[in-house]
Amino acid sequence: MCLKHLSLSGAISGLLYCIITLLALKEHKKQITNLFSNIKGISLSWIGKLVNGIFIIWVVAFILVILRVIVQIEITLSWFFVSIPFFISYIGYHGFTQQVIFQLDNNEGTLNNQAEIVVENQHINKEQAQLNDSSYKKSGLQEKDMERIFIALENSMKTDSLFLQENLSLQDLSENLKIPQHHITQTLNIYKGLSFYDYINAYRVEAFINKLQKGDSDKFSLLGIAFDCGFNSKSSFNRVFKNITGKSPSAFKKTLHLNT
Repeated sequence: MCLKHLSLSGAISGLLYCIITLLALKEHKKQITNLFSNIKGISLSWIGKLVNGIFIIWVVAFILVILRVIVQIEITLSWFFVSIPFFISYIGYHGFTQQVIFQLDNNEGTLNNQAEIVVENQHINKEQAQLNDSSYKKSGLQEKDMERIFIALENSMKTDSLFLQENLSLQDLSENLKIPQHHITQTLNIYKGLSFYDYINAYRVEAFINKLQKGDSDKFSLLGIAFDCGFNSKSSFNRVFKNITGKSPSAFKKTLHLNT
Protein backbone atom coordinates (compact mmCIF):
# COMPACT_ATOMS: atom_id res chain seq x y z
CA MET A 1 0.00 0.00 0.00
CA CYS A 2 2.90 2.38 0.75
CA LEU A 3 4.21 1.84 -2.79
CA LYS A 4 0.80 2.72 -4.19
CA HIS A 5 0.63 5.86 -2.08
CA LEU A 6 4.12 6.78 -3.29
CA SER A 7 2.95 6.32 -6.89
CA LEU A 8 -0.05 8.56 -6.21
CA SER A 9 2.08 11.32 -4.67
CA GLY A 10 4.49 11.06 -7.61
CA ALA A 11 1.65 11.47 -10.12
CA ILE A 12 0.31 14.50 -8.24
CA SER A 13 3.80 16.03 -8.09
CA GLY A 14 4.21 15.55 -11.85
CA LEU A 15 0.93 17.34 -12.53
CA LEU A 16 1.89 20.23 -10.23
CA TYR A 17 5.31 20.64 -11.88
CA CYS A 18 3.65 20.74 -15.31
CA ILE A 19 1.20 23.43 -14.18
CA ILE A 20 4.00 25.51 -12.61
CA THR A 21 6.05 25.23 -15.82
CA LEU A 22 3.12 26.31 -17.99
CA LEU A 23 2.56 29.34 -15.75
CA ALA A 24 6.27 30.21 -15.99
CA LEU A 25 6.09 29.97 -19.80
CA LYS A 26 3.06 32.26 -19.78
CA GLU A 27 5.03 34.82 -17.75
CA HIS A 28 8.00 34.44 -20.11
CA LYS A 29 5.80 35.20 -23.12
CA LYS A 30 4.43 38.28 -21.35
CA GLN A 31 7.97 39.51 -20.69
CA ILE A 32 9.29 39.04 -24.22
CA THR A 33 6.29 40.84 -25.74
CA ASN A 34 7.37 43.85 -23.68
CA LEU A 35 10.97 43.52 -24.88
CA PHE A 36 10.91 42.39 -28.51
CA SER A 37 8.92 43.24 -31.64
CA ASN A 38 9.43 39.77 -33.13
CA ILE A 39 9.28 36.68 -30.90
CA LYS A 40 9.94 33.92 -33.43
CA GLY A 41 12.52 31.53 -31.99
CA ILE A 42 12.40 33.02 -28.48
CA SER A 43 8.82 32.27 -27.40
CA LEU A 44 9.85 28.78 -26.20
CA SER A 45 6.66 27.37 -27.74
CA TRP A 46 8.41 24.03 -28.18
CA ILE A 47 8.72 23.75 -24.40
CA GLY A 48 5.01 24.48 -24.14
CA LYS A 49 4.25 21.62 -26.53
CA LEU A 50 6.57 19.35 -24.57
CA VAL A 51 5.00 20.22 -21.23
CA ASN A 52 1.50 19.78 -22.64
CA GLY A 53 2.50 16.32 -23.84
CA ILE A 54 4.00 15.43 -20.47
CA PHE A 55 0.94 16.86 -18.73
CA ILE A 56 -1.33 14.51 -20.72
CA ILE A 57 0.89 11.56 -19.81
CA TRP A 58 0.80 12.52 -16.13
CA VAL A 59 -2.98 12.83 -16.24
CA VAL A 60 -3.25 9.32 -17.70
CA ALA A 61 -0.75 8.05 -15.14
CA PHE A 62 -2.72 9.73 -12.34
CA ILE A 63 -5.95 8.08 -13.49
CA LEU A 64 -4.26 4.67 -13.68
CA VAL A 65 -2.74 5.09 -10.23
CA ILE A 66 -6.17 6.02 -8.85
CA LEU A 67 -7.59 2.87 -10.41
CA ARG A 68 -4.83 0.80 -8.80
CA VAL A 69 -5.15 2.40 -5.36
CA ILE A 70 -8.93 2.73 -5.07
CA VAL A 71 -10.46 0.22 -7.50
CA GLN A 72 -7.60 -2.27 -7.05
CA ILE A 73 -7.16 -2.70 -10.80
CA GLU A 74 -3.59 -3.68 -11.66
CA ILE A 75 -2.46 -1.81 -14.79
CA THR A 76 1.19 -1.67 -15.81
CA LEU A 77 2.89 1.72 -16.11
CA SER A 78 5.82 0.43 -18.15
CA TRP A 79 4.63 2.51 -21.14
CA PHE A 80 5.28 5.62 -19.04
CA PHE A 81 8.97 4.80 -18.64
CA VAL A 82 9.28 3.81 -22.31
CA SER A 83 8.08 7.29 -23.33
CA ILE A 84 10.75 9.09 -21.28
CA PRO A 85 13.64 8.58 -23.79
CA PHE A 86 11.54 10.14 -26.54
CA PHE A 87 10.91 13.25 -24.48
CA ILE A 88 14.59 13.47 -23.55
CA SER A 89 15.51 13.32 -27.25
CA TYR A 90 12.95 16.03 -28.01
CA ILE A 91 14.38 18.27 -25.30
CA GLY A 92 17.94 17.65 -26.48
CA TYR A 93 17.20 18.49 -30.11
CA HIS A 94 15.33 21.72 -29.41
CA GLY A 95 17.74 22.65 -26.64
CA PHE A 96 20.67 22.60 -29.08
CA THR A 97 18.75 24.48 -31.78
CA GLN A 98 17.22 27.09 -29.44
CA GLN A 99 18.60 30.52 -30.22
CA VAL A 100 19.87 32.75 -27.45
CA ILE A 101 17.21 35.08 -26.05
CA PHE A 102 19.34 37.33 -23.84
CA GLN A 103 22.96 37.55 -24.91
CA LEU A 104 25.83 39.48 -23.37
CA ASP A 105 29.05 40.32 -25.21
CA ASN A 106 32.09 38.54 -23.78
CA ASN A 107 34.86 38.59 -26.36
CA GLU A 108 38.00 37.83 -24.35
CA GLY A 109 36.75 36.55 -21.03
CA THR A 110 39.04 38.93 -19.13
CA LEU A 111 38.41 40.20 -15.64
CA ASN A 112 37.29 43.52 -17.08
CA ASN A 113 34.78 41.84 -19.36
CA GLN A 114 33.56 39.68 -16.51
CA ALA A 115 33.03 42.78 -14.39
CA GLU A 116 31.11 44.40 -17.24
CA ILE A 117 28.89 41.32 -17.49
CA VAL A 118 28.12 41.46 -13.78
CA VAL A 119 27.16 45.13 -14.07
CA GLU A 120 25.10 44.42 -17.18
CA ASN A 121 23.35 41.51 -15.46
CA GLN A 122 22.48 43.78 -12.54
CA HIS A 123 21.12 46.35 -14.99
CA ILE A 124 18.99 43.75 -16.79
CA ASN A 125 17.68 42.38 -13.50
CA LYS A 126 16.77 45.88 -12.37
CA GLU A 127 14.99 46.64 -15.63
CA GLN A 128 13.22 43.29 -15.54
CA ALA A 129 12.07 43.81 -11.98
CA GLN A 130 10.54 47.11 -12.99
CA LEU A 131 8.94 45.54 -16.06
CA ASN A 132 7.43 42.81 -13.91
CA ASP A 133 5.95 45.28 -11.44
CA SER A 134 2.49 45.57 -13.01
CA SER A 135 1.44 48.32 -10.62
CA TYR A 136 4.56 50.44 -11.32
CA LYS A 137 4.38 51.66 -7.74
CA LYS A 138 8.03 52.68 -7.67
CA SER A 139 7.80 54.71 -10.86
CA GLY A 140 7.51 58.46 -10.61
CA LEU A 141 5.86 58.82 -14.02
CA GLN A 142 2.76 60.97 -14.11
CA GLU A 143 0.17 60.90 -16.87
CA LYS A 144 1.67 64.01 -18.45
CA ASP A 145 5.07 62.26 -18.52
CA MET A 146 3.58 59.22 -20.23
CA GLU A 147 1.84 61.50 -22.73
CA ARG A 148 5.18 63.14 -23.53
CA ILE A 149 6.89 59.77 -23.93
CA PHE A 150 4.11 58.44 -26.14
CA ILE A 151 4.38 61.48 -28.41
CA ALA A 152 8.11 60.77 -28.71
CA LEU A 153 7.33 57.15 -29.58
CA GLU A 154 4.83 58.18 -32.24
CA ASN A 155 7.27 60.64 -33.76
CA SER A 156 10.02 58.01 -33.92
CA MET A 157 7.67 55.57 -35.65
CA LYS A 158 6.33 58.09 -38.18
CA THR A 159 9.58 59.95 -38.85
CA ASP A 160 12.24 57.24 -38.59
CA SER A 161 10.02 54.19 -39.33
CA LEU A 162 11.90 52.18 -36.72
CA PHE A 163 9.25 49.46 -36.89
CA LEU A 164 10.70 48.40 -40.26
CA GLN A 165 13.68 46.90 -38.40
CA GLU A 166 12.65 43.26 -38.03
CA ASN A 167 14.75 42.74 -34.91
CA LEU A 168 13.79 45.98 -33.23
CA SER A 169 13.86 45.53 -29.45
CA LEU A 170 12.82 47.65 -26.50
CA GLN A 171 16.50 48.28 -25.79
CA ASP A 172 17.04 49.59 -29.35
CA LEU A 173 14.10 51.96 -29.03
CA SER A 174 15.24 53.07 -25.59
CA GLU A 175 18.72 53.92 -26.84
CA ASN A 176 17.32 55.72 -29.88
CA LEU A 177 14.98 57.92 -27.83
CA LYS A 178 17.21 58.21 -24.76
CA ILE A 179 14.27 57.08 -22.62
CA PRO A 180 14.61 54.31 -20.00
CA GLN A 181 13.13 50.97 -21.05
CA HIS A 182 10.78 50.69 -18.10
CA HIS A 183 9.36 54.17 -18.81
CA ILE A 184 8.53 53.12 -22.37
CA THR A 185 6.96 49.89 -21.13
CA GLN A 186 4.92 51.68 -18.48
CA THR A 187 3.71 54.22 -21.03
CA LEU A 188 2.61 51.54 -23.46
CA ASN A 189 1.12 49.23 -20.80
CA ILE A 190 -0.64 51.83 -18.67
CA TYR A 191 -1.23 54.80 -20.96
CA LYS A 192 -2.23 52.80 -24.06
CA GLY A 193 -2.87 49.26 -22.76
CA LEU A 194 -0.41 47.76 -25.26
CA SER A 195 2.68 45.61 -25.09
CA PHE A 196 5.79 46.66 -27.03
CA TYR A 197 5.17 43.74 -29.40
CA ASP A 198 1.57 44.82 -30.13
CA TYR A 199 2.54 48.48 -30.56
CA ILE A 200 5.30 47.85 -33.10
CA ASN A 201 3.38 45.23 -35.06
CA ALA A 202 0.35 47.50 -35.36
CA TYR A 203 2.57 49.91 -37.30
CA ARG A 204 3.84 47.04 -39.45
CA VAL A 205 0.28 46.01 -40.31
CA GLU A 206 -0.58 49.62 -41.15
CA ALA A 207 2.47 49.83 -43.44
CA PHE A 208 1.46 46.55 -45.09
CA ILE A 209 -2.06 47.84 -45.77
CA ASN A 210 -0.67 51.07 -47.22
CA LYS A 211 1.48 49.08 -49.63
CA LEU A 212 -1.53 47.01 -50.67
CA GLN A 213 -3.53 50.16 -51.34
CA LYS A 214 -0.68 51.49 -53.49
CA GLY A 215 -0.80 48.33 -55.61
CA ASP A 216 2.45 46.74 -54.44
CA SER A 217 0.75 43.32 -54.38
CA ASP A 218 0.63 43.44 -58.19
CA LYS A 219 4.43 43.33 -58.24
CA PHE A 220 5.35 41.48 -55.05
CA SER A 221 4.00 38.59 -53.01
CA LEU A 222 2.08 39.28 -49.81
CA LEU A 223 4.83 37.65 -47.78
CA GLY A 224 7.49 39.73 -49.52
CA ILE A 225 5.59 42.90 -48.65
CA ALA A 226 5.20 41.70 -45.06
CA PHE A 227 8.95 41.18 -44.76
CA ASP A 228 9.52 44.69 -46.13
CA CYS A 229 7.28 45.97 -43.34
CA GLY A 230 9.34 44.39 -40.57
CA PHE A 231 7.82 40.94 -40.09
CA ASN A 232 10.23 38.02 -40.05
CA SER A 233 7.97 34.97 -40.42
CA LYS A 234 4.81 34.02 -42.29
CA SER A 235 3.11 32.51 -39.24
CA SER A 236 3.62 35.55 -36.99
CA PHE A 237 2.57 37.91 -39.80
CA ASN A 238 -0.66 36.02 -40.48
CA ARG A 239 -1.47 35.79 -36.76
CA VAL A 240 -0.81 39.47 -36.02
CA PHE A 241 -2.63 40.67 -39.14
CA LYS A 242 -5.75 38.63 -38.38
CA ASN A 243 -5.76 39.74 -34.74
CA ILE A 244 -5.74 43.38 -35.80
CA THR A 245 -7.97 43.35 -38.90
CA GLY A 246 -10.11 40.26 -38.27
CA LYS A 247 -9.18 38.93 -41.74
CA SER A 248 -6.34 36.98 -43.26
CA PRO A 249 -3.99 39.01 -45.53
CA SER A 250 -5.36 37.39 -48.69
CA ALA A 251 -8.99 37.95 -47.62
CA PHE A 252 -8.19 41.57 -46.79
CA LYS A 253 -6.62 42.02 -50.23
CA LYS A 254 -9.82 40.78 -51.86
CA THR A 255 -11.86 43.39 -49.98
CA LEU A 256 -9.63 46.10 -51.43
CA HIS A 257 -10.29 44.86 -54.96
CA LEU A 258 -14.03 44.78 -54.29
CA ASN A 259 -13.96 48.41 -53.19
CA THR A 260 -12.13 49.59 -56.29
